[in-house]
Amino acid sequence: MLRRYLHKGRLVARFSCALLMISAMSTALAGEIEDFQNHWIYRALMLQGKLDLQAPLADATFVTTHNSYNAAQYSNAGSYWDPNQEYSITNQLRMGVRCMEFDVHEYFSTDGWPWEWSTELLLCHGTSDHVGCSTFDRHFSEGLAELRDFLNRSENANEVVILYIEEHIDDEFGEAVDLLRAYLGNKIFRPVNGCEGIPMDISKADVLAAGKQVLLMTDGCRNGTLNQWVFGGVGHHVSGFPSGNPKDFRPYPDCGKFGRGDYESLLVRFFEDRTRLTDVFGDPGEPLKSSKMREMMRCGVNLAGMDKLTPFDGRLENQVWSWNVNEPNDYGSGEDCAEHLSNGRMNDVDCGRTYRFACKDPDTGEWYVTSGSGVWSQGEDMCSAETGGYYVFAVPISGYENELLKEAKIDEGVNNVWLNYSDGAVEGEWLPYSLGNREYRGLWHGSAGRNMTSAANPRVQFTVTGTTEVQFDLTSPVDTYLYLLDGDGNLITQDDDGGSGYNSRLRLSLQAGRYQLVAATYSGSQVGSFLLTANAGTFGTLP
Repeated sequence: MLRRYLHKGRLVARFSCALLMISAMSTALAGEIEDFQNHWIYRALMLQGKLDLQAPLADATFVTTHNSYNAAQYSNAGSYWDPNQEYSITNQLRMGVRCMEFDVHEYFSTDGWPWEWSTELLLCHGTSDHVGCSTFDRHFSEGLAELRDFLNRSENANEVVILYIEEHIDDEFGEAVDLLRAYLGNKIFRPVNGCEGIPMDISKADVLAAGKQVLLMTDGCRNGTLNQWVFGGVGHHVSGFPSGNPKDFRPYPDCGKFGRGDYESLLVRFFEDRTRLTDVFGDPGEPLKSSKMREMMRCGVNLAGMDKLTPFDGRLENQVWSWNVNEPNDYGSGEDCAEHLSNGRMNDVDCGRTYRFACKDPDTGEWYVTSGSGVWSQGEDMCSAETGGYYVFAVPISGYENELLKEAKIDEGVNNVWLNYSDGAVEGEWLPYSLGNREYRGLWHGSAGRNMTSAANPRVQFTVTGTTEVQFDLTSPVDTYLYLLDGDGNLITQDDDGGSGYNSRLRLSLQAGRYQLVAATYSGSQVGSFLLTANAGTFGTLP
């Protein structure tokens, strides 16, 4: 049974010492974070999170903190006196962190009345035998509650968070699962086969399409009950993350300690530890400095775990590999298309300028710069014509891809090229337009039949930047039904079997703007996968 976590009887010493300190600190920190959220660094990081939305997780980048729970904002006389972080879990999330670490220990707690004191699951920075834990450490449930509350806010409905649980649980695995279910249950993307790694071929968009927002991972498969909810690793690496300390990392293009095959197939993690505990009982290695963060982005490191993260941290600025300083700014209005500058950064400009085009082979990842030039809207045709249809007009989705494009430009002696990246449909909503965004894979977990409003039928955003003849195909082993709605959710048209067999197809002319597609089934309670494709425009997630 889920234990009561009503902290009604905290010791007076803990409460009184913490109250004034936390109150004053929280007020100051809130202002700093709000200032940061209005800065171009934060905006660029948020846009990068959408750039790799449709990419396989192995190609995605997550702003990451190490020992996220061990923060000075929670410090009191008996706990968290040797913190990894300055800011609370909530405030780290507000700064853009999307991969966190909780160390969960089974340890004696003095919460509640004395007769309620017992062994609990605590967030503790300790050794495997709990040296370093305190009876005053926060409960696992408190950290989960902060994550839940952040994700429950409407503006965070399309955020995906990886939570790495370093577990030091002796017996209470059932209790851990009860807490996960109670606080995050309907948000957790669960393993299908128990002991397995997070699939590396799925994307953040796939997680959202399944109605989930959280990926849980621990080090291996020590308990069958826990691993029904928590992945044991990533991909074929079912023993946590492939990890290293910054001292083990070598700059681009070497990128050691891992090979290119690891970067292309796994979530690779480097992390620092600046605590005194690790200095005494372990090997702290090197700190993660701004210069090394820049090189990690060039190599495609997915998870660069930072200690002591603060707003305007130079490491956050160096995690921005995409937009140029203070861009995009829509200077003078009408700057709706992205160019790739000579310095390898992006800038928004008028779509009527004339440049050559950046093209990518979707199969090999190789980049090609066209010999011909034109305005932005000619990019798809130009890339296809010059490569026999093998390359598509594209935009880099990672720091590593950006390096490959820079090298292709150098080979051609080109400074500026067009990227398939625009906010022409909705100002400020920058969307990557590429072949990968014309395929949307999803699941029905018990469909609602021909019902365009039910949450059981996945709803997907679709955007076009100009008047376009568009064909949508919804294919699945089950009998499909497809709805097209306008941006406000009003029905435009629908189809049952317009495609082959029992598959659905819609073909019509759409004006520039944002639309919604509802992937439904002819009859209700269907379970299975589907593929939604389009010949133009791009899929995305609902705002």
